Amino acid sequence: MIALTWGSRTLWWALISSFAVLIVLVACPAPEPPGTPRDTSIHLELINTWTTNLTFRISVGDTTQSWRFALSRDDSIILDAKVFGTDTTIIDPGLEPGRDYSYTAYFVEGDEIMDSTHTLTVTTLDTTSHDFTWTINTLGNYGSYLNDVAIISEDDIWVVGMLETDSGSYNAAHWDGSEWEIHRILRPVDFEGVYAFASNDIWFVDGCKVFHYDGNDFTELWMCDWAEYGINQVTCIWGTSSSNMYFVGDGGSIVHYDGSTFSKMESGTDIKLRSIHGSSDGNHVFVSGHSDVEPQGSIVLDLKAGTWQRLYESDSVLPHGPDEYGYIYTVHIEGETLYATASEGLWKYNYLTETSSYEQIPLHSYAASHSTGSTDVFLVTRGFVVSHFNGITWHHDDHVVEQYGAGNIYARGADLLNDFLGVVGYINGGEHAVIARGTRQ
Repeated sequence: MIALTWGSRTLWWALISSFAVLIVLVACPAPEPPGTPRDTSIHLELINTWTTNLTFRISVGDTTQSWRFALSRDDSIILDAKVFGTDTTIIDPGLEPGRDYSYTAYFVEGDEIMDSTHTLTVTTLDTTSHDFTWTINTLGNYGSYLNDVAIISEDDIWVVGMLETDSGSYNAAHWDGSEWEIHRILRPVDFEGVYAFASNDIWFVDGCKVFHYDGNDFTELWMCDWAEYGINQVTCIWGTSSSNMYFVGDGGSIVHYDGSTFSKMESGTDIKLRSIHGSSDGNHVFVSGHSDVEPQGSIVLDLKAGTWQRLYESDSVLPHGPDEYGYIYTVHIEGETLYATASEGLWKYNYLTETSSYEQIPLHSYAASHSTGSTDVFLVTRGFVVSHFNGITWHHDDHVVEQYGAGNIYARGADLLNDFLGVVGYINGGEHAVIARGTRQ
């Protein structure tokens, strides 16, 4: 099935050549005077590549009238549709991983092809390996734990939390490829989050304050002031660059940094926000949160035109009924899809077509979700099980759990860089902080 979408205005559906086609009627300017040659140029653009589907945008030069197009795959017409509007987005599913496909779009009037695009040859992504080799390190004494990790390279990793040692309390540690060096960033309080762009461009939050590390010095850039800003602590970080950063946390608090100024953003909720992620261009950003105390519930927010809008909300931990997935724990974008971990599975939301699907996975309470630019989706449970989707199948890796026993090790955060995954947390009720580093074979 191929789905066509034109925004959120849905008026009627038509079934054409066994494909689902969404036709949206919009007001169009008056047609050109008789005798004026129509611009029949047509354009085909690849938007996203996946293992089993490809996403395209088709547009034309003249949008003053309705227009008709045909789309071929490997020289066979797979779609013929009429459009009112400027362009359309098409998802072609049911393809094979790692295979070449050729597409051409045609501008059609009556039975005549007026123009066509160059043939676009695209290779679907291949599947990836489930096999990881794990290295496990423990840090600190009793009372130690790690909340988050940022991987710049396999030999340049930062972790944050609380590390209790014989010489005092620390809140961060750095891996240089050979050993871990512990740090106390300005004050001995536990740190909640870390986010890195480069070795000299790293962001930290301890809840009340935001810090930046330039490779030499830690600088405090912002401090929470409830009386002045009307916001609570911030605990999670995401951004596209150091001039476009978001910080979210308690009481529905969201703070944006544009490179010079920190500004409060209205979220419209008091629920604690625990996860944030967006597209690489920053045009699509999502936040999720949940709370087991008042105000109870779970929420997912979608940033549109600078305003946070409610995409999903639930007052039930467990799923019940259609489009009711229970609490949402983490969000992560890969391509055009938002992956949101729920109580008993994975909600997948395509933000281009505004369509959803749900996959039940027999694991509960997720600590983190990540993906690469290829075919990897990783979910990490609170119990330190790493679930990996390779583009076709899921695999649940409990290698680290086997080292300590179920119920003795807990995950709080994770980060992913290509074939390298880091997961952090604690063991035996805070006996030590732990970081597990997985390398794909």
